[in-house]
Amino acid sequence: MNITSTIITTADGKSLSLYDICRLLSKRQWKHVLEQLQEEEEINIERIEAYEYSEARGIKHLFIRFKDAKEDTPFYLLSEEIFSKMAECIVEEFRTGSK
Repeated sequence: MNITSTIITTADGKSLSLYDICRLLSKRQWKHVLEQLQEEEEINIERIEAYEYSEARGIKHLFIRFKDAKEDTPFYLLSEEIFSKMAECIVEEFRTGSK
C-alpha cells in the first residue's frame, strides 16, 4: 500500500500518485467517491483526507474517517481489500471527472 508511487500518467505526461489524485479531486468528486464506496462496496467512509506534515515535507498520509468512528484511521492500517477498493474508486472518479 503505497500512496506516493505513480499509478497513472496524464495525457500531458504528468505522473500522479494516489496522494496527488486525492489532492486534485473537487468536493463534488469526493462526494461521489464516498457515495460509491458506501452504496456499491458497502464501505462506510465519511471522509478521506490527504495530509502532508508541514514540519517534515515529503511525509504524506491519507487519513480515513469511518462513519461512527471517533478517530481517523491512517491508510496503512486498512485491510488490503478496503484500500484497493478505495483506491480504485478514487482513480476512476479522477479519470471520468477529468475528461
